Amino acid sequence: EELSDASSRRSQDAWKWLEGKGALGQYTVFFHPVSGTVVEVWHGGAGSFTFQRAQGAQIKYCSALCSMQDEATPFAAETVERLTAGEGKKVDAGIAAGDWGQTAVKEGRVVLRGTVEVRDGPTAVELHLTQHGFVFLSAEPSKCIAVRNGELLPLPRSDAMRMLSE
Repeated sequence: EELSDASSRRSQDAWKWLEGKGALGQYTVFFHPVSGTVVEVWHGGAGSFTFQRAQGAQIKYCSALCSMQDEATPFAAETVERLTAGEGKKVDAGIAAGDWGQTAVKEGRVVLRGTVEVRDGPTAVELHLTQHGFVFLSAEPSKCIAVRNGELLPLPRSDAMRMLSE
């Protein structure tokens, strides 16, 4: 039990967050100061988000099905700028993120969980903020991604789940 609490605390301590306006409305933006990883969650659409694996790296949009495209700038650029300049609040359970719901603390990670409509019906997607980055469990089991210590790792759900259990 204590190990779980300590692990959870490390994950929460590893990230900062702010909410702000962006290109499509409200965003909750998370920043991992050690690696420079940024994750922008748009309140109007569970399942998709933008991220930058490390400062200076290409910004990527990731859909609920884990297809990615390059973006020129962050969607909530001013909020990202404030976070990377040192502003930001401690990450915890209960942070509202629109259609993504609220953050929960689960098994040592901060988790956002949304539901998206796909061909087979409603499917859950999960974004796990970990001590070293994040893991995204997409609506497409063969395509998930992780960013660990600033490195982008495309992987199937089985490997993503294994990474989350480490």
